[in-house]
Amino acid sequence: MHTDINQEIYVQLPTGFYNNNNNKVCRLRKALYGLKQALRLWYKHLLKILNKLGFVIFNYNKGAFINPTIQCIILYHINNIIISGPKADNIITQINKAKDDIKLQALGEINTFLGINISIDYKNNKLYIHQNNYTRNILEKYNKNNLYPKNNPLPANKLQGNNQKALQEEITIYQQYIGSLLYLALKTRPNIAFTVQYCARYCSNPGILHFQAVNNIFSYLNKYPNLGITYTGVNNHNLIIKAYSDLDWGNCFNSRRSTTGYLTTLGNNLISWGVTL
Repeated sequence: MHTDINQEIYVQLPTGFYNNNNNKVCRLRKALYGLKQALRLWYKHLLKILNKLGFVIFNYNKGAFINPTIQCIILYHINNIIISGPKADNIITQINKAKDDIKLQALGEINTFLGINISIDYKNNKLYIHQNNYTRNILEKYNKNNLYPKNNPLPANKLQGNNQKALQEEITIYQQYIGSLLYLALKTRPNIAFTVQYCARYCSNPGILHFQAVNNIFSYLNKYPNLGITYTGVNNHNLIIKAYSDLDWGNCFNSRRSTTGYLTTLGNNLISWGVTL
């Protein structure tokens, strides 16, 4: 039982703490990490601090905060925070003010965030994101770093459903492969997005051909582990949104469903992509 009463949390005591009274609860003076209400209360606490500093919530993303007066932007994900702005002095001032209410560790200029590597070229006004470290880690984790490198992530043949029932161990490991690859495909590697989601069709009952197709993706990553996305700064006159889509009509062998792919750019910088199978 978790209830929020005046921002205090009442949690049912674990087994072994009862003395013939099953209605006892424990009142916590602050949220504990891992409880259902903890993230919401932390967000509300952070929001109060940022509001005091002049930041307001971005209308289209609750994890983004903007201070229009000093032109600073804060991006937030649980306990990971990015603060950006045109003047370093303003950033340092905001960090020092926030330290009065919460514990902060300033890590300096950003180079990684949520497993994504970030490189900034100020001279040429470019930003490059990739997941080289993450890619090499999953190749090592699944013992795929010895696969022969390949130039193309696509499977050799079109995939079909497995006629035999896969073992639960095979299903589990296949789903782990797909989950790890999806994090790549949806963050910095649109060039494998179609293939990964194509293989994801068969997560419930994978066969030999499906494992071979996934290994083909790992082989491709072996050759190109550090590919990513480059963003180039643009002025207000070039902030044009363009969207592209394509459709493969009824191409699935089993369901005859179509495959749709799309991508969106802002100022010729890729900002979203996806595949619907």
